[in-house]
Amino acid sequence: MQRRRGADLHRHWDVRTGLPRIAFRLATQGHALSRLNFIGAHAHTQYGELLANKFWLATDLIPFMLLGMALLKLGILGANAPPRTYALMLLIGYGIGIPLGLYELHLVEAGKFGPLAFAQANQTYQLSRLAMLTGHLGLALLIIRAGLFLGAQRVLAAVGQMALSNYVAQTIICTVLFFGFGFGLFSALQRHELFYVVGAIWAVELVWSPIWLKYYRFGPLEWAWRSLTYWQRQPFRQSQAKMAKVVLTHHHW
Repeated sequence: MQRRRGADLHRHWDVRTGLPRIAFRLATQGHALSRLNFIGAHAHTQYGELLANKFWLATDLIPFMLLGMALLKLGILGANAPPRTYALMLLIGYGIGIPLGLYELHLVEAGKFGPLAFAQANQTYQLSRLAMLTGHLGLALLIIRAGLFLGAQRVLAAVGQMALSNYVAQTIICTVLFFGFGFGLFSALQRHELFYVVGAIWAVELVWSPIWLKYYRFGPLEWAWRSLTYWQRQPFRQSQAKMAKVVLTHHHW
């Protein structure tokens, strides 16, 4: 009788957990189902992100790249167009972009920066963005054509020559500032305080880019990318570039 009772106990109870076998089975099945649900949700999220990335490529990145290529081909980005072209770009761009931007800001503020408010504002975002880009280009190219603020132009040109290095640098800075392994400031700053962060990063890039290019031909990542492109180590220091130019000229003669 005692042996039979022990066999029944072993059959109905799990000796490892002390739980009834039916409860243990239901718990493990529930864990497996929840795990499958998690995997399914994760896959669904990744699929959604993949579709969103494709949509972003098709409606954002590629069109703006093609637009930039077209403007360069037409000579507009090279400041070769008549001044009235840039004045027209400025007037039309800002005339459309500023009112639309204020309208979008009103929607977002009225919706207390909620997801629905951003969704409503995004309906006109690409148009306002394109318009503001056109206005910025018109203003910048008018300044270049007029030869104004040459010192500022040189500094900004240096930042542009190191665009990849500066982009990665500001990404690293913001990651350290806002992620948990760094200072963890995500959601800790007010919206106006974020402008202080932006201004500080801009200041650093505006200072270090001209200094760097005084001694080196490229930014560090631009140099690495160029070397990989040509599959040959490129001259990095300014002195190396001058020496290579002298050697090339001598060889040509």
